[in-house]
Amino acid sequence: MAIFYKFVQRGIIPLFFLSLLFLSAQAQDDQAQAFAVGTITSEDAIQIISLDVARDGTNISIDMRPPADQSETTELDSYLYLLDRNNRIVAENDDAAKGAVNSLIEYPQASAGSYKIVATRYGLEEGDSTGDYELYVTIANDTETIIESHDTSSEALAAAGFPTMEVADSAIWTILVYYGGDNNLEPAILADLNELEIAGGSNQSVRVLALVDNETAEGETGWSTARLFEVSRDTSRDHVSVFPPTIDSPFLSDLGEINTSGGAAFAQFLVWGVRNFPAQHYVLAIGSHGAGWHGLVTDDTTFQETRKKVILSLPQLEAGLSAARAEAGVDKFDLLINDACLMSSVEYHLAVADYFRYSVASPEIVVNPAHDMTQFLTQIKTDTNANIETLGRGLVTTYIQRDVLGRATSDAIYLTSTLTDLSEYSAVKDALNDFAEVFDNDPTLYTSILNQARSAAYVYSSYVGGEELIDLGSLMRLVVRTADEPNIVVAAQAVLLALRNTNVYSEGGSRVSESVSNYQNIFFPDSSVQFSNNANRYFAEADLGAWGSMLRTYFNELT
Repeated sequence: MAIFYKFVQRGIIPLFFLSLLFLSAQAQDDQAQAFAVGTITSEDAIQIISLDVARDGTNISIDMRPPADQSETTELDSYLYLLDRNNRIVAENDDAAKGAVNSLIEYPQASAGSYKIVATRYGLEEGDSTGDYELYVTIANDTETIIESHDTSSEALAAAGFPTMEVADSAIWTILVYYGGDNNLEPAILADLNELEIAGGSNQSVRVLALVDNETAEGETGWSTARLFEVSRDTSRDHVSVFPPTIDSPFLSDLGEINTSGGAAFAQFLVWGVRNFPAQHYVLAIGSHGAGWHGLVTDDTTFQETRKKVILSLPQLEAGLSAARAEAGVDKFDLLINDACLMSSVEYHLAVADYFRYSVASPEIVVNPAHDMTQFLTQIKTDTNANIETLGRGLVTTYIQRDVLGRATSDAIYLTSTLTDLSEYSAVKDALNDFAEVFDNDPTLYTSILNQARSAAYVYSSYVGGEELIDLGSLMRLVVRTADEPNIVVAAQAVLLALRNTNVYSEGGSRVSESVSNYQNIFFPDSSVQFSNNANRYFAEADLGAWGSMLRTYFNELT
């Protein structure tokens, strides 16, 4: 591999390539077919097949496998490379999965142009395996994310356990609370629910509906399923620091053991809430684990049953929000409160910007007790015409000044919270797309600039080992300070301006406030391996294809 890479980086074909089999064919859009066949031998160990891509944003899938009648007997240990028009390796694969006999490259969001597929074996010329292969190529040009849909009819909701009830009189506010506590956050989730009770729960002007999923029925918590509440007044007079708190609200329904990290439960709860409790204004509060662009809300029971990591993804989130917005008949909901780690995320905010006016979130880890729901609900019940920016500022300030800095713990210097104006967020995407385009026009020139900025950029959750999410404003300011190429400086300044226009109010501990001004994280891992491990999902789920393509080009240049 090292020898091969050295030559293609220079654009030179070494002498042993003269004996290669060189094939050319035209892949058909949206069809999988036997694109090429061949035999890897010691004399012809590296075979090159040309591939033309007609449109930007194309998804390429290349599968090198033995013929069907040899799948159990093949000795070929296949290896695939994909080269761009400059003969740079842009993707490679040995085994499609552990124990697999085929090699598979998935290359989303490819630019138009000529590519080369290199079909070979592990070890290239120095390898010792041989055998026949078939090459299957799929080109898909529809790159829009497919948003899943769920049955939210009255019949489906009733079958899922949501109560059938007379529609309530229209309130001024409906607050929907989605708390995924089927994990190690159950104590914090129940404390949040208790905070809403301490504020008095629902009244005729402000209705509070909560879906709360618990992990265990041990002790006084009393249930391990998902329950539906209209939150009522606290009568047990337990303090917010008491655990387990006594939940005084009678539950409307026990939904059983459901997957709160899945799109169905999320969509059905939101639609049930806005359908039965209409209002002039809506707030959604989500509490659980968060992971930035990966999504939020985890469910340990589902994980134990499937042995697969589960989290509510951005497309699933959008599906539920789209259904709820249509049901409510509003242009946008008013406020999204995120009591979950890392959710002041560029990718996340792009996903929710069409559905909310404002977001309260942290780009960093969130610690218990998170944002004060007693304060929030008390304020909104006291003044039903309360200004959203005022409410959001209050949540941010109380969390940082009282609950973070007041604890005087070692992590306090890193913790943050921010209020974001989502109505301005489309400009952030436009500016990022322009920045990526500048970079992709001359990656050789700009890679060292971006690498230097990335090396010094502020990294969120780094104090607990995080390496994937950086502060976007920090990165762009470093580009502006260190670059002497005007095109990329102008592009970075445009990103900073767009970010500044979305930032209503932010606070943070001393370490982060020294380095960060816009409090928005974005995916930019510190290694090509980490990027490769996440790339396919990132392209499929995050609405930042240009940024993903830029990162792929950047890491290819580095390696």
